[in-house]
Amino acid sequence: MPWQGVAAGLVTALGLVLQTASYFASWRRGLCPNRSLGGAIGFGLLAGLMVALVFVALIAAATLAAGQIGAAGAWLLGILVFLIPLATAFAIFYTLFAAFVAIFLATALVLAMIFGTLMGDIGFAATLVGGSGLITVILLVMSAIMLWLAARFSCATSLMAERRSFNMIAAMRESWRLTLDEQWVIVRYLALIAFALALLLIGGAALAGLGVQGFVEGGVLPEGDSIAGTLIGIAVGLPLAFLSVLVPAGIYRELDQGAMTAEVFA
Repeated sequence: MPWQGVAAGLVTALGLVLQTASYFASWRRGLCPNRSLGGAIGFGLLAGLMVALVFVALIAAATLAAGQIGAAGAWLLGILVFLIPLATAFAIFYTLFAAFVAIFLATALVLAMIFGTLMGDIGFAATLVGGSGLITVILLVMSAIMLWLAARFSCATSLMAERRSFNMIAAMRESWRLTLDEQWVIVRYLALIAFALALLLIGGAALAGLGVQGFVEGGVLPEGDSIAGTLIGIAVGLPLAFLSVLVPAGIYRELDQGAMTAEVFA
């Protein structure tokens, strides 16, 4: 029924707001320990709502623009117009999650290419993304761009939390300045953590065996494998949640204090 879809969407949106609010409240409390807990929670809730509104606006605008461009025949440009704003927003607000998605997607596609080559099916990776080799290349390029943007904007959320500011543009500019000299070190740092999490997910999927294969092919896990899917989600989700708070805050504090690279990323 339509109302069930609306309810599911509202629950998902509420979950996104609360999860993001917990991140911002943690950054506010951690970076400004002398501030009150209630103030940190209030700031986090407002920040979470702001992030949700930013994503809603971006998705609506990107969908409209991509649809018009695609209708004119430039479907490749339409895909980029849709993906780039969303990738940038993920990089700003969800540094480690953006890095994880980028590395996991790139790793999965590269492994699919290697597997396909060994099995004599060069287009195997393309079949995973709708049968288009060009889309595979676009996704690989977008993964690299999103990882780089995550590094350059890795200080933005911590800056907003420490200053109790909702000025996203100012935070982006300051993060861009702070990460300029160490951007490739930060890229490697994020990639290493994200790759470890990706291996954890891929390893868990391999242990689940046919259940994962059924999920990829049919979109649903067989009933007997639902527990395995839940355990895989917990195994990856818990460290990802903790590191999503700790990693950006750590990068910001060390860069802002002017510590040596060896001390920051050892």
